[in-house]
Amino acid sequence: MNDVSQNCQTICHKATTLLATWENAQELKQAAPISQINGLNVTSAKSSLGRYKCNFDASFCEATNRVGIRMCIRDTEGAFVLART
Repeated sequence: MNDVSQNCQTICHKATTLLATWENAQELKQAAPISQINGLNVTSAKSSLGRYKCNFDASFCEATNRVGIRMCIRDTEGAFVLART
């Protein structure tokens, strides 16, 4: 790829962060409806029959000059299908 080399501490930190993110996503699958997560009062219209709905959010950290993007896909009934960060 770009022939980039990273030290062990950086790789371990990234792996730990990725694992924590994945574990959090797994917990969200089992959690309350999206409108109850983090105490937010969020309402979301259901998608049309046979279609999926994708909600997404993005953030920018000026200090690290990095962008974060999150998305969640739900089916017609509002059930969790897939999430990515």
